[in-house]
Amino acid sequence: MVPFLIIEYCMKKLEIEKEKKSKKTFSSRTINPNVIWKNIGPATYLGNQAGLGRTSAVAFHPTQENTFYVGAGVGGVWKTTDGGASYTVIGDLLPTLAVSKIVVNQSSPNTLYVATGGRRNSRSFGVFKTSDNGATWQNTFLNYSVDQNKQIYEMIADPTNSNKMFIAVLSDGLYRTLDGMQTGTKVLNGNVRDVILKPGDPNIVYALVHNSPTTGNGQLFKSTDGGTTFTAIVNFTNSGGDMLLTVSAADAEKVYFSHNDIIEKYTMSGSQFIGTVNLAAANTIDGVQDIDTGSLFLSQNNASRIYAGFQSHNRSDSDGASFEIQLNKFLGTVNPDVHVDFMEAYTNPLKPNVIYFVMMVVYMNTMNLIMLLLTEIMAY
Repeated sequence: MVPFLIIEYCMKKLEIEKEKKSKKTFSSRTINPNVIWKNIGPATYLGNQAGLGRTSAVAFHPTQENTFYVGAGVGGVWKTTDGGASYTVIGDLLPTLAVSKIVVNQSSPNTLYVATGGRRNSRSFGVFKTSDNGATWQNTFLNYSVDQNKQIYEMIADPTNSNKMFIAVLSDGLYRTLDGMQTGTKVLNGNVRDVILKPGDPNIVYALVHNSPTTGNGQLFKSTDGGTTFTAIVNFTNSGGDMLLTVSAADAEKVYFSHNDIIEKYTMSGSQFIGTVNLAAANTIDGVQDIDTGSLFLSQNNASRIYAGFQSHNRSDSDGASFEIQLNKFLGTVNPDVHVDFMEAYTNPLKPNVIYFVMMVVYMNTMNLIMLLLTEIMAY
């Protein structure tokens, strides 16, 4: 039995018509009626078993659209070749099962990099590499002992050069490698929460820092030389909470980031401020006020479409002017005693109309983590 509850929902190609003159009030246990959910396994639940974790990462094969890798918060690395219908474990030889990020080498897809310990995960042992699709694993230059109490929040690769990668480490800094993790250099100090590349121009790198060592507040940094040097371009107070960066291929000039349930919006590669969205006071079409930024994602097809949420997940088609709930905290009618936490969002370049949201699920009566969840949303 594959230990993943994979929930796949396909959005009908029917936009919510603007003529909805009266706000439709959803109860706390309803979801968008234009969304279809399908449970594709397993057929039986695992019962009240604590500590089984959550999904924390997804990474995609460069040429096989149904092959991808899933990392679990305390469950290792899993591989599927049939779009999630079945999985094979490939990470049991890692020194820890606390996986935070996965990168697939785009020119040599049997080579994977796995970051351990991260946001809402346990302590990191560093980054590990396999060149044989998980049969064996090796240390990389970035390795920690458990008493160092490090957490890797993000790990990304240059889409034009698979050997060039960035690793954001809380309470340590931002590292860059140019040789596939054999060696690396710290290129930015501080509590780096997130790092992302500008679509179409990997020489422009954004990094988000909490409690900057120079200002004590939050800062957005930008590099224009591929990560060799960084300059602070935005300073902001109220730093904290889930601090996330997002960009869109539909408008590469935009860069949005979140802190303490605020979304700050910039264009011109971060040089021009265009507004904020206060999610705690967001205008919701359905009247439900339950938005925060456990996850934040700009559509890659529509740069005015924002996905944001934590226990409930919401979509804005108006660049944050209003939001509509897509999935509520109780998984609709799947199980009334369960709520989910949306953690990250990923896109598969070979399936451009699909977003993969990684989640955890919590039983309300025990608050124990009991399932690993991966959600797929179509036609976004």
